[in-house]
Amino acid sequence: DFWWQENVLGGEKRGRNKTMSTNTSNNACGKNGSFAKRDLFGGAMSCNIPSEWRDVSGVRQVPDHQEVYQDCTTLSTSSPPSEYVGTGGCLIVEILQRQEDVDDIDAAKFFFDDLADANGCDSAEQHGRHIFASQVVTVGGFGGNTREEDTEHDVSQNLVPNLTETVYNACTCIGIQRIAMGRDHNISRRKRTDQETRTAEIELCALCLEDVQTDLLITLTMPHVTKSDNAEGTTDMIRMMQGESKEGVTGADGQVSHGSLFQNILKSFVVNDWTLFA
Repeated sequence: DFWWQENVLGGEKRGRNKTMSTNTSNNACGKNGSFAKRDLFGGAMSCNIPSEWRDVSGVRQVPDHQEVYQDCTTLSTSSPPSEYVGTGGCLIVEILQRQEDVDDIDAAKFFFDDLADANGCDSAEQHGRHIFASQVVTVGGFGGNTREEDTEHDVSQNLVPNLTETVYNACTCIGIQRIAMGRDHNISRRKRTDQETRTAEIELCALCLEDVQTDLLITLTMPHVTKSDNAEGTTDMIRMMQGESKEGVTGADGQVSHGSLFQNILKSFVVNDWTLFA
């Protein structure tokens, strides 16, 4: 089962319908957690993605304003596959119209809640969604030609250093959502909130590109790794949704401590062709 929901991919609420070039990402595969550089939107952007993750557009239609990759690794190349061993994780990069009426300090929560609504999460924070930590940081500007006035910044703390030589705000968060598995519709006359649910951890980064009137949203969704199928795991999940701290979410400097996978994706992310936003 794909973790992403069909109505999330539709982008009807947030996205812009814009014709873009066909994805030309290479299909290199690797083992042992290796990464491969992937071209996005016909090479207009690129980033490192785990080499085992598949381009979803190869098996299902994906809207023009999105790129979607998912870990659906199997033990066998037979058809149908013998056993799935992937994490089920999903990466979505999407180009959205700039939300002028949303302040940057509120942007991460805005996109997180929008995703939660599309995923059929309960609107009550303690039941279906919870943000552990969020932040607004500056990114870009340090990948190559560093501007003189920005030299006091610590390059190692820049989440997206190679975005461009221009400095932008990035709004990021880490949270958890209980996702309805009925995709984008009611099944068997049951509301989505009454259907089978699974818990996923969400890492989200909204790049606020004001000069091109664009919000570039990068979202990593990973199945929750605690023992969510038993009582102990369920209690742990509920405790976190009720607002108790999640170890490792923030560092000593107060910044959100994103996971190594998401950091690798962000630190390698670059826009190669800005005419895409014209």
